[in-house]
Amino acid sequence: MRQIHNHIFVVFVAFMLLCIFAVFTFKVSFMRPVANAISNFSVTDVFYSIERKWLRPNQVCDDIVLVDLTKLTSRGEISQALSEIYKAEPLVIGVDLQFENRNDSLNDAKLSDIADSISDIAVFACKLLDYDEERDCFRNVSNSFFINQSKSIGYANLTDDMENKPIRTLSIRQFLLNDTILSLSAKILQDFIGDDLPDNNEMFIDYSTNFISIPYSDLEKNKDILHERIVLVGLMKEEADMHPTSIGKLPGLAIQAYSLSTLLNHKNLRVFIKIAPFVVAFLLSFFIEISLCFIGKFMKSRNETLKRFLSESRILLWLNSVIWLTLITLGSFLLFHYGNIYIETILPLTVAGLTPLSHRLYYATINLLLSIKN
Repeated sequence: MRQIHNHIFVVFVAFMLLCIFAVFTFKVSFMRPVANAISNFSVTDVFYSIERKWLRPNQVCDDIVLVDLTKLTSRGEISQALSEIYKAEPLVIGVDLQFENRNDSLNDAKLSDIADSISDIAVFACKLLDYDEERDCFRNVSNSFFINQSKSIGYANLTDDMENKPIRTLSIRQFLLNDTILSLSAKILQDFIGDDLPDNNEMFIDYSTNFISIPYSDLEKNKDILHERIVLVGLMKEEADMHPTSIGKLPGLAIQAYSLSTLLNHKNLRVFIKIAPFVVAFLLSFFIEISLCFIGKFMKSRNETLKRFLSESRILLWLNSVIWLTLITLGSFLLFHYGNIYIETILPLTVAGLTPLSHRLYYATINLLLSIKN
């Protein structure tokens, strides 16, 4: 029983070391870069990268095609592009472009006419403005000049908190004063695919697939690809519209595609309750502490030469840490990949890394107190 108490105290010391490290990292000004790196990191970034590069390197979404209009400079050219896309008979066209003001009467008229022509299968992007934190709603919306009540719209705002953090989640609906407005991807799903929207308003974006992307210059010879598919139209190479994500910088149009693919595949990553990482960290630290005690007993029973080698090389301690850290990382990845279950492992891995230090500190302190007492 006393030994179990010692194990628990070692785990407690590991958590105390974690608290000291956290206070030092997040409160000391010169440690701010480290704090930002930790707060901006998520294990999902690593897991999605593994899936894309190793498990699904050639997986392409068959339902969604992206059309890049970056090189088109006038509204007349964009009107022509939308007309050609419409003639290819796609299932739906998501227009992730905004034309807020009139600036060319002739081309504006063309754009307005084509918007009317394609409105039966199109969803147009808008932007929600002036967020009211108190009421948890937006006060204004910015639309293209040709938008009216006969056209479907969805907001293209991304879940960016303006701190340059990677975009990992999508939102499905937001409040616009007293009304509810759907996101661009959710509006496409509801109005043209006929699928029910999830009850939860926020989901992790699944970044594990790839998409067919066609520049406008290649549109003529790839029109067959657009037939009966969801076509998202926008800018793929505009630096101002590039955002950090779990798999690197992506254009807003690509993030819309990943959001829509996530909703289409009903891939809702289930996040364990907030206390789960603490429970996993406690159990992991506890078992590491037990294994450290077994290693200590094993070393004591060896001959002097082997004992000296094991003590000085610390190879068993190193192997012990590697094995436990590998097991928890592999276990969390398998849950993520096969069960769509996500447990944040930064806390458990950090506590696990601190457990050998807490083990030495605890028993060194005990031995010091016993020597003073005697």
